[in-house]
Amino acid sequence: MTAKPAVVAAGAVVFRGSGEQRRVLVEHRPHYNDWTLPKGKPHGDEQLPVTAVREVEEETGIHVRLGLPLPSLRYDVSAGPKQVHFWLGHENRPEHPHRDDETDRIAWPMLPEAAELLTYPDEVELLARAVRLADRALGTLVITRHAKARPRKSWQGDDWLRPLAARGARQSDRLVALLDAFGVRRVLSSTSTRCLQTVEPFAKAIGSQIHPVHLLSEEAALGRDEEIADLMWQLRVQVAQSPEDPLVVCGHRPVLGAMQAGLHIPIQHLTTAQSLVLHIGDEAEPVAVESYPSPL
Repeated sequence: MTAKPAVVAAGAVVFRGSGEQRRVLVEHRPHYNDWTLPKGKPHGDEQLPVTAVREVEEETGIHVRLGLPLPSLRYDVSAGPKQVHFWLGHENRPEHPHRDDETDRIAWPMLPEAAELLTYPDEVELLARAVRLADRALGTLVITRHAKARPRKSWQGDDWLRPLAARGARQSDRLVALLDAFGVRRVLSSTSTRCLQTVEPFAKAIGSQIHPVHLLSEEAALGRDEEIADLMWQLRVQVAQSPEDPLVVCGHRPVLGAMQAGLHIPIQHLTTAQSLVLHIGDEAEPVAVESYPSPL
């Protein structure tokens, strides 16, 4: 049995260019006098994709959106087993000076030079695996169950108007960083208040409108599974054709089964504010699925 890691961390493999001109982002840490891929530990209950984006930016000045998950690395440190989770990272904002005192230099070596420069053999192997995936143009589609709503029994109005509870409002605030980590730029939601309120903080944060979809509400969805599945197929095609334009769709527990069926993924129960992150290939089929329950 593999021991549960005592320490977890997260980072990204970030490329510039393509083919023989491809370069990779590496950093030098003076305390260890090593060259590594950028990574770091989470703050509190921070979700690991958020950690990866934050650490890359703090240590290198490069802001990324995450793409396909990569194999994690495991090794022993003084505190016990450590596991580092990695993703492909895509630059999506202008570079600025890094501000982390753990690193004193960054570099963008060509791949052969990077393989010589990196201190740790497991990171060299990870780099080789990342290169094999780097040219795949994958879109990102996120489905999210609405955050915790006020109980039905304590709400006197129409159910579609039922708002989030205080815990749900906190959950929706925490979604902002997770969705931003994957570069989401389009926001779709059921027309019900509890779904709209779940994605509203994120939409405001990125200056985007929420696109309401009545079909995804509990009231409209009843008996229309095929239409919902067809809608999700259309969204798969859209993100496959425009991988630079990731999107999120917020729905309800009774509707999520039809949504997942339309995405061609195994149907699973989602807790409130839980998200599934799908990486969609050029044939509009999911090639990887990640699951992120709310930390609250």
